[in-house]
Amino acid sequence: MKNCYKVINVENLKFNISYIKNKLKKTTKLCAVVKSDAYGHGIKNICKNIEDKVDFFAVSTNKEAISVKKLCPNRDCLVLTPLDTDSLNEAIRNQVTFCIQDIDTLKLLNARAKNLNLRAKFHLSINTGMNRYGIINENLKIFMDMLKTCDNTTLCGVFSHLGSGDDIRCYRTDRQAKNFLQAMKYLPANIIRHISNTQNILTHPQYQFDMVRTGIGLYGYGEKNLRPAMSIMAKLISIQNVKKGEYIGYGLENIANLDMRIGVVAIGYANGLPRSWAKNGYVMYKNKKAKIVARICMEATIIDISDLPIQLGEYVSILGSSPELNAEVIANNIGTIPYEILTNLKISQ
Repeated sequence: MKNCYKVINVENLKFNISYIKNKLKKTTKLCAVVKSDAYGHGIKNICKNIEDKVDFFAVSTNKEAISVKKLCPNRDCLVLTPLDTDSLNEAIRNQVTFCIQDIDTLKLLNARAKNLNLRAKFHLSINTGMNRYGIINENLKIFMDMLKTCDNTTLCGVFSHLGSGDDIRCYRTDRQAKNFLQAMKYLPANIIRHISNTQNILTHPQYQFDMVRTGIGLYGYGEKNLRPAMSIMAKLISIQNVKKGEYIGYGLENIANLDMRIGVVAIGYANGLPRSWAKNGYVMYKNKKAKIVARICMEATIIDISDLPIQLGEYVSILGSSPELNAEVIANNIGTIPYEILTNLKISQ
């Protein structure tokens, strides 16, 4: 077996989808965000397992969208980031849905589609106050006038992204939603409207509109009732007996306080395990913690196995679905977010 591998709990994935769907109105569509290799979970495997459970997919690049459309041709796939020319012709041929945020990229998409003798679908991105992507409301009338001359493009949806939403009384969220609704007066009524992500699905159900997007929630984070879907296992590849007073690993700060039995597991920062996790970090072996006792190396992590009956060739859990060790636990400990932990861990199945 591999020295290090990930396991996707498909039942947890399906549970998370069901849990989120139960929060939606019957008419609200669910878009699964599978960008950045499905947040590190593996885009192909995720899409194949949830295709029949969701209405739409969303990604960050044309190449990701092409991959999704080939896997799941019966599902629309939206590129959430502004139009890029990379693989654009192939994406148009595969009926990808694009993000347009200004007149120049609208003209570009129309010209490419015309050269291919095809029509290209797009969703219009509105800047409602996050100030990352999107057209502002003041420019919408000019945009819609230009769209009338673009015979090879079809406006299928309109969307924005909420910048906050932890608090149900969040003024910023309400202000963004108000701006989004004001934009609707310039747009046709028969297009898909979406603005809510996982956080806002749960805290602001009034802003579900026609579709919602779930990313982190799909993978088991963002709400206590969700179930993490990914586990990562690493093999014990070396055992050393260390005497009291001896150094362990790189540097001068890690010295054995007593005689110890230590183990080396086959994962390190090259695989995306954060070096800062070494200070308070641990792995799990049969529901027991094994503390990290030295700096995390490029492809190895040293743990204390003095009290564990583990043997060479056995596996420890680096990341799991339990409350004792998951991406949120690691993120909270080192001062980051679960998104970063999940997307940085580059582990194959």
